[in-house]
Amino acid sequence: MAPNNTGISTRGQRVVVAGASGGIGLGVALAFAKSGAEVWIVGRNPRTGNEVIEKLKQAAPIATPAPEFRFFQADLGTIAECLRVANDLADAAGESGIDHLIMTQGGPAVPTDIEPNVDGLDSHFAIQLMSRFVLAHHLTLVRPTIKQSIIAVVIAGMGKANFDVKDITLEALKKKGGYSILPTAARDCTIMDAVWQELAERSPSVRFLHLYPGFVKTAALSDMSGQSPLLRVMFRVGGCLLGQEIEEYAQVPLYLVANPEGQKLVGTEAKATQWNEKPKRLSESPALKTPGTREAIWNFMVSKLPQ
Repeated sequence: MAPNNTGISTRGQRVVVAGASGGIGLGVALAFAKSGAEVWIVGRNPRTGNEVIEKLKQAAPIATPAPEFRFFQADLGTIAECLRVANDLADAAGESGIDHLIMTQGGPAVPTDIEPNVDGLDSHFAIQLMSRFVLAHHLTLVRPTIKQSIIAVVIAGMGKANFDVKDITLEALKKKGGYSILPTAARDCTIMDAVWQELAERSPSVRFLHLYPGFVKTAALSDMSGQSPLLRVMFRVGGCLLGQEIEEYAQVPLYLVANPEGQKLVGTEAKATQWNEKPKRLSESPALKTPGTREAIWNFMVSKLPQ
C-alpha cells in the first residue's frame, strides 16, 4: 500500500528528477508537481521532455506565483554530459539551490550491451551508476547546490558479501558470457551504498537515500528486451503478482523527503540509508564490511572524473 501523502505540500521547494521522460521518473515528477513543488527534469529527448513539462503544469495546483517547470537536455551515458548538465543545473539554481535531487535513469543490464563507451564503461554502468555518482558528487562537493536530499532509485538491499575490487566493471563475467541482471544487481547495490556513504560523510548537510522500487508496472518491466526467456517470464509474473502502479510507487520518495512521518523514519542527520518499496529500512551491502572495499570503489569512481 502506498504511503498516505494527502495534504502534504512541497510548495516553495525545488526538485530535480533525472530520468523523468517516462516510468518511475515521470511518476515521481508528477507526484511532486501535484504537491506544489517546482520541478525540473533531465532527459535525452527535448520533444518528450517538453511533453512532460506540459503534464507537470496541468498536474500542479493553481498558485500565485505559479511554480516553474523546466527541462534540461542531457545524455547521461557519458561523464562529460553529466558534468555539463550538472553545471547547467547549478547555474540555473543559483544561490537558492535545489532541495531534492531524485535519480531514476537507467534500467537492468542487457547481456549483449557490453561494449565500452568513450569513458571505457558499458552503457548500464555508465547510466545506472556513474551518472548518479557524477551528478551527486558535482552538486554536493564541487558546486554545492543540493540543500536537503539526494535519492537514487536503483537496487538497494541486493548486495552480497563478495565483491571483487579488482574487477568493478565485471570484465571477467562479460568474457564468460555471464553478464546479466542478477550479478550486476549485487554489484550495483554495493557501489551505490559505498559512494552514498562516502558522500554523506563529505556533505554534512545532505541526506543520501538509496531506494529499491521492487516490481513497478513500467513499460520496461513488461518488455525486458535482451533478457533470457526465463528472466522475461519471471519479471512478467512478478509484475503481475507483486507489481505496484507507477503512481503508487511515486509516493515513496515524496513520503521520505516531504512527509513529516517519512522524515521521522529517515532522520535529520546527513547519512546514507537504504529503503524498499514499503518503505522499510534495509541494510547496507554486506561487502562494505570488508576493510578497503568502500575506499576502492570510491577511488575507482573518482578516477573516471576529469583531472
